[in-house]
Amino acid sequence: MDRGNWLLSVAISCLIFLILINCQPLNYTLTVIVDEGVTGTPESGKYTYKELSTVEYSYTPINPLHTVEVLINDKYRKSAQDSIVLYGDEYVLRAKIMDVRGSWKIKMTKSDSTSVDFEFTITLTGNYVISGTFTDSRGYRGTWDTSYAYTGNIITLTYADWKDYILTGTYFDMSGNFIGEGTTGKWSSERVK
Repeated sequence: MDRGNWLLSVAISCLIFLILINCQPLNYTLTVIVDEGVTGTPESGKYTYKELSTVEYSYTPINPLHTVEVLINDKYRKSAQDSIVLYGDEYVLRAKIMDVRGSWKIKMTKSDSTSVDFEFTITLTGNYVISGTFTDSRGYRGTWDTSYAYTGNIITLTYADWKDYILTGTYFDMSGNFIGEGTTGKWSSERVK
């Protein structure tokens, strides 16, 4: 082999070696924060995973009347039992007790209707994350509380001064069914920031 072919062979070998090194999966960091009142895995700490790793997690509240929500990077809200795929570095997974206190935009549609019949903002207050009082943007008020169910915790909003309206639904989704004035329907909500 002449010197030119030998140098070309060495250069190609080095190039292949560098490509192989760069094609290795990257290591990404996942920081897990488990708030007080929550138990599960993975526990609080900093973990390293290969790129595109699927990390399964499962959290439960210590008090069964509470509901756990998981936040990914403080913006993506997920259920307490799920998984994430690491596409980038510095993910933060936080398991916390869900707190619905605050303002929600409510939409209600009667069963016999094809469009939204009522739309308003409701503000839930209280000293504890499982019950309290509320007022809505139309001036009506009432009480709210949660109850444990095998399928997930239930929230009930009972109006004190808007006919006989009662909204029930899942605490995590903040949506469900309503009854009032001899009619039924569905309600949904979106947190007001």
